[in-house]
Amino acid sequence: MADADNITVKIIKARNVGGIFKSSQKDQLRIYCKVCLVPGKQQKQHTNDVTGTQDPVFKEAFLFKGLSKANLEKCKIRIRVYNKCSRLKRDEFLGEASFSLLNLPDNEMFKLWCDLTPKSGIENLGSLTVSLCLEKTAGILTVNVIKGKDLPRNLLTGAPDPYVKVLVVQESRAVLMKKTKVKRKTTCPVFKEVFTFHISTSQEDIQHTSVEFTVYDRTRIWSVELKNIRISLRSFFKFSARNEASISGKDMSRGAPKY
Repeated sequence: MADADNITVKIIKARNVGGIFKSSQKDQLRIYCKVCLVPGKQQKQHTNDVTGTQDPVFKEAFLFKGLSKANLEKCKIRIRVYNKCSRLKRDEFLGEASFSLLNLPDNEMFKLWCDLTPKSGIENLGSLTVSLCLEKTAGILTVNVIKGKDLPRNLLTGAPDPYVKVLVVQESRAVLMKKTKVKRKTTCPVFKEVFTFHISTSQEDIQHTSVEFTVYDRTRIWSVELKNIRISLRSFFKFSARNEASISGKDMSRGAPKY
């Protein structure tokens, strides 16, 4: 509701967040929302986590102060929903919704449902070519990180020093991680590095197994994430006859969705 130069936004609840999960996976969900004014990500705030449900109830109010008439005309409220993950993984982006501040009733409650949509406005971050091979009898997943193409340049330091971190995630098992060597000053790195992972190949476990690729720029002091994508083994081996994929950077956004 609008009150002079202030707007109070109350996030009440959500329904069926994240799509299809196994019942055991639902127990591990930690859903929360980030809310801010856009453009500019102004006055960023967030809810508390709600655990163990795809229908979280938040009932939390957020005050946005000092909004001029110009702000009301050009700004929107944006709400992004995330699942909080372990320390090894970036929080999983589940969807976003936004609405205009124009024509809000003064000093009255205005309630609405918003459909969640994928993240918008993602820049072209290049591509990464990988191949996967699953030996079901031996329980071995072979991942070949082949090459990257057209990775983004830094405005100050130029071409990145890229490397790729590979995570294999299976329910009720430890996350497996390996990474490539760093390639110096190139936007089109050739890795050609092969990694093997011992995994469960039962039909039930494969249905809920994913491989996550994250490309980093290794700077002098720390690593900066360039892109991230997660591949479901169920989808990959169903639709890729050659078991090889070229992954577009447009899909390798932060918190990429499941497939």
